[in-house]
Amino acid sequence: MNSFVLISTLFALLCAATGTEVKGVVSGWTDCGSVGTVSQVGLDDCTNVPCNLVVGRDYETIVDFVSSTRIAMINLRVNVITAQGSINLYDVSVQGDIRPDVPNSLSLALPVTNRFEGQTIQLEFELANYESGERELCVGILATVARS
Repeated sequence: MNSFVLISTLFALLCAATGTEVKGVVSGWTDCGSVGTVSQVGLDDCTNVPCNLVVGRDYETIVDFVSSTRIAMINLRVNVITAQGSINLYDVSVQGDIRPDVPNSLSLALPVTNRFEGQTIQLEFELANYESGERELCVGILATVARS
């Protein structure tokens, strides 16, 4: 399959923060409009942007955040921004119970295939309140995609 696909262990999607760790806490990520508070962004083997993503590897991505409001229905979107425009990789709505003032984590498995090989891309992870449309978190991570 010639694509950059997000396969999410989605129903390990949101959980009260329990100290889940990845191999890298990313410095230099961007906030693309969060109304909640993002405390930390993690991506395997990346500590500074641009992250180096290797075709054929899976990367654990974890975003720790505190919501600004209680959310019962969540909309999760993952986009790739390239020089040619924005490509939606994933858009799903799930029922949940995110509470304000409580640490939460968004955890996704990100397999990298060769669709964007040789390019610098911006990965955007967005978690929105399905009813209001407000983005509780929106995180951008600059990355390059290459073969090992």
